[in-house]
Amino acid sequence: MLNTNVLAAYAGYCNDVDKLRQSASGGAATVLSEAFIKNGGVVYGAAYSEDFSHVHYKRVSRIDELQCLKGSKYIRSEKVLFRGNEQITVFEAIKEDLSSGQSVLFIGVGCDVAAVKCYCKSEGILEDNLYTVELICAGVTDKKVHNDYVKWLEEKHRSKLVSLSVRNKRDGWIPAYIEGVFDNGERHIVPFLDSPYGKAFLNYKDNSCYVCKFKGDRHPADIALGDYWGVKSDSAEYNKNGVSLILIQNAKGQELFGGVDWKTFDIFNVDIEKALIGNPAYYKSVIERPESMEFKHLLKEKGLFEAVTLLENVYSSPRLDNDENKETAIWGCGGCFHRLAPFILENVAVKNVVDRDPNKIGRRTELGIMCESPEVLKGKDVFVIITIDNAAVLSEVTNELIDMGITSFDHVDNWIKRRYRM
Repeated sequence: MLNTNVLAAYAGYCNDVDKLRQSASGGAATVLSEAFIKNGGVVYGAAYSEDFSHVHYKRVSRIDELQCLKGSKYIRSEKVLFRGNEQITVFEAIKEDLSSGQSVLFIGVGCDVAAVKCYCKSEGILEDNLYTVELICAGVTDKKVHNDYVKWLEEKHRSKLVSLSVRNKRDGWIPAYIEGVFDNGERHIVPFLDSPYGKAFLNYKDNSCYVCKFKGDRHPADIALGDYWGVKSDSAEYNKNGVSLILIQNAKGQELFGGVDWKTFDIFNVDIEKALIGNPAYYKSVIERPESMEFKHLLKEKGLFEAVTLLENVYSSPRLDNDENKETAIWGCGGCFHRLAPFILENVAVKNVVDRDPNKIGRRTELGIMCESPEVLKGKDVFVIITIDNAAVLSEVTNELIDMGITSFDHVDNWIKRRYRM
């Protein structure tokens, strides 16, 4: 059993399709926030600034204001909020609310939740009316990544952004798209991982994210929320537009959970350990990639776009040079595999097909190929084609390959495009 303090785990999604599609995963944060406001509380969450140059906290007291808190943000949130022309820290604002007897729900990543609780303790503020929800976090990237991309978007479209999403659900939950909508009516939408922003997010995180203090049994919040990665498409709790994972971590979390009218949300009990297997970001820090420091230097000196281009030239070319002379393996036995494996098998001899899902290991896929544990790749001079659409799992697999000493790999989409110039 993984070392955690989780008391109960649930999965589910909003049964309002529009609300679900606007949410990063299944909409659990929205449902919890709406219930909290209906019960007289206020909610603090992260929102983009008006010019989309940074992320800061916002105090919301009305349900119709929750829209700005929706969606993932992949840079660190500034611990300030604005009241007209006045700027105060989120800590001061929460202190004012709690001191006046107001119930507060704070939603943020684990380190931000810990900072709020530490502040309350240092100031002697009673936390009876403070409830906290943390978002399961795989790290944040540099603010310059975000700002360079926003600047490029606005220059390209010759217009100001009016909305931005890094997890648009154009085709459903997976894959994620980055979408910008502009004042002139134009729209920019591309797969997130194909964008310079997405590539930078995979390659470079804030230094503290590599040694996060708030994983495993050290999570500070009452409830943790994330995506229910690993849910099978034929299971009752699956929804093509996203599924939330809800982890109750203490008695206040149970109280918060119990205050919601779940009629607007299809909810299911799930096995704790099974849920966490698909969410490694809950119990371990993101692993620093070998190219992270080089990317940091290039980002500072050259900017986002040149940094990404230079790194692709350095780290992609060797893989393309070597894959002809190595055994080939496929990692991933899910939907992406069944969609593209026939094409791969027609063009290259595959030695192994692996997946870390214990329910798949030792079984034959629909194509009749036996799925093995990734352990069979250790010590081999092998080229790995990754057939995974899920961005979070893709990041974990690439890190795991590097840890195994395997540096010859590529995502199947890139492999097909580069090898066959599609």
